[in-house]
Amino acid sequence: MSNKSTSLIDVAVGRAIRAQRLLAGMSQTELGGRIGVSFQQVQKYENGTNRVSTARLTAIASALGRPVEAFLTNGKGKDAPLPAMLTDPLGVEVARNWERLSESQRRALRKLVATMVD
Repeated sequence: MSNKSTSLIDVAVGRAIRAQRLLAGMSQTELGGRIGVSFQQVQKYENGTNRVSTARLTAIASALGRPVEAFLTNGKGKDAPLPAMLTDPLGVEVARNWERLSESQRRALRKLVATMVD
């Protein structure tokens, strides 16, 4: 694999960037502006088309207010440690409201979802 090739890990990191960006309620244009690149470049990072350097990943993490570890994979090309629901706008909306729920409401929601999928 050449240095310019991307891997499954690059794709997983890109998915994590997208999920964290959506969770933050930030557009690709806004993130690009904060890290000094175009929204097209952010798209390429999120799609895994372009590899994200360590320096750029650090800037992205800072812009989104997240630790760098939130974007990393397990090293086997598997998805970053974010639920798939965070790549879906409806899932992001649930995640944004999660912290506003009490512990008993969270347990009730978990039970509801488990019942719905059974």
